[in-house]
Amino acid sequence: MAYDDTDSADNSATFVRPDTQSIPVVVLQPAADLPDSDVGSTRHASLSPSGIDPFTVRDDPADSLVQSLSPPTVHPLSDAWSLYFSDTSAAKAPRSVAETGAERYEHGLIELFKADSLESLFGGWKALRRRIATTKKRAIEPIGMPIGPKQHGLGLHVMPDDSNFHFFKAGIRPMWEDPAFAKGGKIMLTGPLVLADYAFFELVVRLIGGDIDEGCPAPEGSGTFVAGVVVSKRKAMQNRVEIWIGSHDGVKPEPAWTKTIFSYVRSALGGDFKYFDFKLFKA
Repeated sequence: MAYDDTDSADNSATFVRPDTQSIPVVVLQPAADLPDSDVGSTRHASLSPSGIDPFTVRDDPADSLVQSLSPPTVHPLSDAWSLYFSDTSAAKAPRSVAETGAERYEHGLIELFKADSLESLFGGWKALRRRIATTKKRAIEPIGMPIGPKQHGLGLHVMPDDSNFHFFKAGIRPMWEDPAFAKGGKIMLTGPLVLADYAFFELVVRLIGGDIDEGCPAPEGSGTFVAGVVVSKRKAMQNRVEIWIGSHDGVKPEPAWTKTIFSYVRSALGGDFKYFDFKLFKA
């Protein structure tokens, strides 16, 4: 099975191609060109979760003329990343008996955007967030105003049940069958959806900024790494965030290292969630 939707080894989730009418379509533009963008130049921004909000403009008006005559500044990320959407609603399951579960799941994955710089990532994130708010009538800050505390999430709480967002290193598919997860697994937490939505954003920032790699360095030569993070909307308060761990050489992650990541995540996100220890996708 491509994706573990439960805490147990038995997984009965069905993966489907989402109804494209219910998915916001995002046309990406450079961040500076977005009509409501407050991303702008990130020359003074910090990716530290306790530092400056990466969505906030920090330009010095004194050098505005220089900026207008110069090419836009681009801040490359150390890795490229992709954001995917999937719908795991069994009610829309395809009825083709020829498709395997993995094929059905992969068919249902939609890559929303790929980013290799701060500008492309936060420009795409903000465009998608506002598009979801407009489509699903979520009340967010007016155009041009700063985003409120812990309001940076995409708005998963206004999406239908069984909606999922997956943020992964480019080239790695968020599915068990990807070679990176031959011996991989996940750390999971469950909790209120609005908090899970923000926790997803928080972990995205910590991933692209290298905080997780620095705080939880993988054993030297192991080839193991944190590959991505998933947030899922479920019924009966079973909303979840998952941290997926993989390897380059099919090596099983060392238990001591996964415990370090577990402790890091729990310390970073606090006590509003129920946490589950690392679990292999395939025992």
